[in-house]
Amino acid sequence: MKTICCLLALIIIQGLTNAYGQDKHAHPNHEQYESYWSSLKEHNHEYTQQLKHHERLELTKIRQLVQQSVHQEMEEVKQLSGNLFLNFVVIEEHLHEEFTALGLSYKRYEELHPKTRLPKDVWVDYHTQKIIKHKLSKIDAELSQIHD
Repeated sequence: MKTICCLLALIIIQGLTNAYGQDKHAHPNHEQYESYWSSLKEHNHEYTQQLKHHERLELTKIRQLVQQSVHQEMEEVKQLSGNLFLNFVVIEEHLHEEFTALGLSYKRYEELHPKTRLPKDVWVDYHTQKIIKHKLSKIDAELSQIHD
């Protein structure tokens, strides 16, 4: 009976020490600890690289959508340019509004070319491209700040 009680006590003590981490095999040694942290660092690095790649892809998509949007905004000017004789006043007012909104100065066609007549289609194309380039450069700068 004593033997059974001692054996039972030993089993209970061993169970308790295992349950509360008192077993010397329950704690990782230094090598296991370093291995664990190395694999965790490697996994974290891979995950970070995947996130950066995903962000770059998303920014590329956003940049493309914004470029399309800017070009579509100027589509009205292109449509009106089909008949410059009738629509030039409307086109020039639109260009003036766009330049003002962007903080750029705009001189009207008649102010700059009172005698020598630059073709109006060249004037419209030049100013339309200037607006597009300015908008896209501002957007690229903002998107670059987000990514960097």
